[in-house]
Amino acid sequence: MQFNDQRIDGPDLSFYQTLRDEHGNIIAHVDFDKMKSYGVHYAIFKAGQRNYIDPDFKYNWGEAKRVGLARAAYWFLDYRASGTAQAELFWALLKDDPGEGPLIVDFEMGSGFWKNHLEDFIVRLQVLSGYAPDRIWIYTGYYYWKDLGPQTAAEVLWFLAYGLWLAAYANRPDNVLVPAPWPTAHMWQRGTTIVWGPDLGVHSLELDWNTFNGDITEWKKYWITDNLPTPPEGGNMKYKVMWSGGVARRTAPHTGTSSQNTYTGKVYLNQEEVEVIEDNIPDANDPANANKIWVKFADNLFGAAEYPNSSGVPSVRMVQIEEPIPDPVPVPTPCVSKPFVLKVEGYKEVSGTLGCE
Repeated sequence: MQFNDQRIDGPDLSFYQTLRDEHGNIIAHVDFDKMKSYGVHYAIFKAGQRNYIDPDFKYNWGEAKRVGLARAAYWFLDYRASGTAQAELFWALLKDDPGEGPLIVDFEMGSGFWKNHLEDFIVRLQVLSGYAPDRIWIYTGYYYWKDLGPQTAAEVLWFLAYGLWLAAYANRPDNVLVPAPWPTAHMWQRGTTIVWGPDLGVHSLELDWNTFNGDITEWKKYWITDNLPTPPEGGNMKYKVMWSGGVARRTAPHTGTSSQNTYTGKVYLNQEEVEVIEDNIPDANDPANANKIWVKFADNLFGAAEYPNSSGVPSVRMVQIEEPIPDPVPVPTPCVSKPFVLKVEGYKEVSGTLGCE
């Protein structure tokens, strides 16, 4: 494979990178601030499969945008549902915020024969999205495409207008086979052990790693990043945690229920000082309760500043730290110089000024 490796790298991830307990409850989400600080150019997210949405897609999608990370989404094409129906579900999920990168369909084991699924998916997605063909990509592997992809020359050639994201776990690009009709891949999924997952804020030890084929100018043809937000640089208030058990960081200003858990698994500890960008936020589920007051942290998660304890007694969890008023800087007395003339009998007269240096 002809490949111009300019180290334009990024991971792809799904709900597997979220930490859960044995019952499926979320312990900790992906830390996108850490992922952004690692220096990746983009991240690609599984949006769904067949007739369901990846359970962590909406959180991942929103958090990646918050930190200013370029995003693309893929749909795992499943032979158990029509390609048209899956394309409609994919676009319904993305139409209000389609991300910055291409729209991607994952065609691999479990996707079935191309004719009744892949072709229908792409045709319908292109109509719904209005995307140019080169911003609709196909993820696949050489042998799967060869066996279950198009077979005749005309069928194969139809796909040349679309991008190729190729899975090939090889050490060198010249060892990678590229399926027809593409002369090379737009992006290469090169392995799962190239980076250490926790270094990027995910909770799996391994993480799919991808490299774009080309330089940053070429990359920007497919990834439109003009509207990405500037990530926040910190809070404008400082609070101190007073609650002995610490203050949980939550995705919304309420504790949630069994069906709407907001706990991220992250806690600010007692006596810890934290940055806050908004305070006096009412509880989303109980807005009239004056004993339930929330703050928003610099990373857009929430914490309870006041909340009743398990017995219903109102408890202060966090207090704002008063910024000390600095001592005034002393202003020196203005210097006033005075002229002088020194006359000593038998010596030369001397004149000058006194009072300033």
